[in-house]
Amino acid sequence: MAIKASSLSVIVAAFLVAGTLLWIGVIEEGTPTITTSPLNNSSLNKPPTIKVGWIGPLSGNNSAIGESMKRGAELADGDLNIDTIETTFIDVQCNVEEAIKAVNKLLIEHKAQAIINAACSTVGLAINPIAQQARVVTISPNNTTSQFTDTGDYVYRTVSGALNFGKFAAQVVNNEKITSVVVLHSNDEASSNYQKMLLQHLQASAMTTASESFSPDATDFSVQLANIKKINPDGIFIITNSETSVLSAIEQINRASITAKIFGSPIFSNQSLLSKINAFPKKFLVISSSRGSDEFIARFKEIYNESPKLFAAQSYDAFIAIARSIEDGADNGPLIRDRLKTIQFEGASGYIQFNEKREIQNNWQIYSVENGLLTLKKQKPILKTSPSNPDSP
Repeated sequence: MAIKASSLSVIVAAFLVAGTLLWIGVIEEGTPTITTSPLNNSSLNKPPTIKVGWIGPLSGNNSAIGESMKRGAELADGDLNIDTIETTFIDVQCNVEEAIKAVNKLLIEHKAQAIINAACSTVGLAINPIAQQARVVTISPNNTTSQFTDTGDYVYRTVSGALNFGKFAAQVVNNEKITSVVVLHSNDEASSNYQKMLLQHLQASAMTTASESFSPDATDFSVQLANIKKINPDGIFIITNSETSVLSAIEQINRASITAKIFGSPIFSNQSLLSKINAFPKKFLVISSSRGSDEFIARFKEIYNESPKLFAAQSYDAFIAIARSIEDGADNGPLIRDRLKTIQFEGASGYIQFNEKREIQNNWQIYSVENGLLTLKKQKPILKTSPSNPDSP
């Protein structure tokens, strides 16, 4: 008997449905299979997005420097324009608890493979072990604490440590042909670390030294200056991270008619801060981390309508170092860590090559202050550094 065309279609369709159900049943009982439409498989060739975190003080007392560091990283991100890097910025003020929460969020929720650690000194030290345990790189543009990179081999920084500051600053003081110095310093951790390293190198050169401390953000220096006048030193080295203390200390030194040569720590390398000081000592030198190349400073001013503050150039270089590692194929923490060991480039803050302690050997500079104007001094290298051997003494 002949089968009608319509009946044949029904039978064929039934077999196809039965075969499809049988095939699906085999797949469901076997190993799961992922299929991709051949008409839309361009995503297979797209590199994975690598998450990078940034934490720092975007509010509170240190927000001005924090915002400038954030802008340094953003400028680097814009210059490279790598669409496979996604950056998340989180404000942690200078609060350890906030920083720990932020790092855990970056590690767990965002799956970050590298974190730019622009947090304050104590805060930065607190988060390094967390990232180290997660095998995620942290790289700091601002933390100069001597033991900072001792917390693990995933910890880097694009700034020279306090040990190098002490060595560099001591040689600057010695070059001024003076024989006695009092270090007037804030007793916060970062400033005390600078003071310790500076005294260590000054005393090694047979310099007569003394030290006077004050509380962070102190404004009354009458007791310290009375002691300094009794000593009558050739020089006074002021170390603090507080703009309030800077303004008060300089004003009261002038009022006390102290004629010693003044040396200032990095916070003094801020022209807008210096413009608030009414009278200056006649002899005034500032030791600071690099504020950046002329090109970087010009680009920063063009985009943000202000000069970069302290560590903005180092934040730019921290992002560049991570991004170049990722461009070279490093797509996870261990690979980024290993790539950073060999990376070299001319950065915004100077030549970037990490030494055996995973830090920059030297990017300190000398500025003179005359009539309130900050001027970079063109000097021969005090701590010699070369691209081929960044650890040379």
